[in-house]
Amino acid sequence: MNTYEKPQSPKAPKPQSPKAPKPQSPSVPLADKKSILVIDDEKPVRESVNILFYEDYKMFLCKNVKQAYKILAKHKIDLIILDYILPETDGITFLKHLKGIPAYAELPVIFLTGVACTEIMKTIFFYNNVCCIEKPFNIYELVITARWKLGDMPLDMKAIEENKAKDTEHAIVTGACRFIRENYTNPALTPGLIAESAGINIAKLNATFKKRLGHTPMDQLDVCRIKKAMDILRLLKLGMAVVARQTGITNLKTFYNIFKKYTRLTPKKYKKAVLSIK
Repeated sequence: MNTYEKPQSPKAPKPQSPKAPKPQSPSVPLADKKSILVIDDEKPVRESVNILFYEDYKMFLCKNVKQAYKILAKHKIDLIILDYILPETDGITFLKHLKGIPAYAELPVIFLTGVACTEIMKTIFFYNNVCCIEKPFNIYELVITARWKLGDMPLDMKAIEENKAKDTEHAIVTGACRFIRENYTNPALTPGLIAESAGINIAKLNATFKKRLGHTPMDQLDVCRIKKAMDILRLLKLGMAVVARQTGITNLKTFYNIFKKYTRLTPKKYKKAVLSIK
């Protein structure tokens, strides 16, 4: 049985953003191509990232860290593109363990996260060769950053910012995600409030989120709250009811259900699993 998905590039939906430039180089045999490992539990994200790189790199796609470790054991990987929230663990815990292995200490990693990169970098800045890109990721930014990490292209931040400024849908979703991050502790946060912050109606907000992220603004709110809960559980000793309230969820059963939906674990089992990794 395969431990990873065989990339199905031709069937993957085309990304809805301007294409990033590619270096002009002759075709390279597959055996000689550099390899990228994508670890994300959302299939649309894996497919979107795959379609950006499959022509020039060997792609390995997986949805959890168990599959990732099996791929790393069998193949030489030159870059990892890593999600924060993963089934049964989180990207930070995986990174901590991976970078503790000498063979992977210098392996480049790009974090894709639905929370502010400034928060993530506080935790990962002391690991070598790691950077962060916020979801919804701008395709141009991801491609340029990945090629830079792989040594195939210089990093042009000015070009990245100019491209992002032209991407109006990206601006809408990024602004709404920022509003969610700043207000996730409000139990009464609604689609209407999020749409109002973005200056558009709920229908357009939902359609733009579905197009760019594959889910709704309220799904994004759940992701933000669970990420915060994971941070609290990893770093602090608090009761589950307190953790739930600090993430804007007043009903403990609802908190457990949402947490398990995204991590495949209860909060208590997640905490135990994280603490077991030295």
